Amino acid sequence: MTTTTADVTPASLGFAVFPDPHSVEELEILVAAGRNVRDFARLTRPEQNELVRRLEAYECHGQVVTLLKWRMDYGVEGDDELFEDFLWLLRVQFLGLERFDDFLVTASACVAQLKLPFATVRLHIADAILGEENWPDQAQLYRTIVDNFVDSTQKVVLLERLALIYEKKLFLENEVEPVIRRILDIDRLNVKARRFYKLWYMQAMKWKDVAEQLEALVEASRNTHERQRAAHELAQLHLYNLNDAARAREILVEYCAGSLLDTRQTLIEALERLELYDELIATLSEAAAQTRDKVDLAALQLKQGLVSLKAGKPLDAVEYLRAGIVNNPQLLLAYEALLTVYIDSGRHAEIFGVLGSLKGAVHLESSKASLQVLLDRAKKLQPYFNA
Repeated sequence: MTTTTADVTPASLGFAVFPDPHSVEELEILVAAGRNVRDFARLTRPEQNELVRRLEAYECHGQVVTLLKWRMDYGVEGDDELFEDFLWLLRVQFLGLERFDDFLVTASACVAQLKLPFATVRLHIADAILGEENWPDQAQLYRTIVDNFVDSTQKVVLLERLALIYEKKLFLENEVEPVIRRILDIDRLNVKARRFYKLWYMQAMKWKDVAEQLEALVEASRNTHERQRAAHELAQLHLYNLNDAARAREILVEYCAGSLLDTRQTLIEALERLELYDELIATLSEAAAQTRDKVDLAALQLKQGLVSLKAGKPLDAVEYLRAGIVNNPQLLLAYEALLTVYIDSGRHAEIFGVLGSLKGAVHLESSKASLQVLLDRAKKLQPYFNA
């Protein structure tokens, strides 16, 4: 007996008789059942799903699309059912019909109608249907649907993902920058975008532009540590690349006071360039008070001594230099500086003690011999020193 459209009922579809598609007879029944939407509408949703699944198994993709679109327009109850049908339609369009343009149109409609978050789009559409490593099609999908997101935060998340795909997966560097620029148009303080432009301008050695990005990163930082790190980098940029020690000092004082980061050396160099000797000595003294290693302490005391000389405080310089020698008897620069102070100040009697100590600090026999010659000459001149 021939089955007609009018005879089609859930029972007449033969679901129990044909558990898997395998016969021309079943194909004829399925095609007949799927040809008339009114007959399709009389079925329950599970029965409709079974019919559509079997039509898809026979690669009747055109009928599948027609039935799904009808149901999406007239036969769904709630967003969950509509989302399920959208995914089914997208899968058929991409994998069955291989019509990527239709797929993109449907994906745009899906996002717009259901107001999906990006995470859902990525998981259920980009990864599950296009494929987790199908980077070209994923990029095209994201470019197409970005404007269908109402929430600016979701747009930014999508654009960040798109930029990553272009940069790390497709290696299309020329495509990255326009995406990053669009992120900043939406979110002026976006950290990922600012970091991208920081590296972009560093490679071009555009230091003022790098400074602009770091200023934004300081403003955008969500916690103290991130802010101090960005501020320290900004201060170093002003000091070493823009030759602006005053601005470097301002940044360090404002943002990095009490920082766990090692920012002190940058501040020391800025203060030295600005010839702010009293502030520099105070900074060095603070560092010395926190230093336990004698060699490191001696280096700081040498620096204090040299700065004191520049500040016109030779007596303070002598105290710092002597302390440095006590902590590190091998610190030859401290001996040299101390000798200079004594010679310039006419404290000739002190020279012998320094030369004697210096002789014990050197290891090369030739150096010891040279120092001995200096000592012998100095002793011959001692009567004149005392005159």
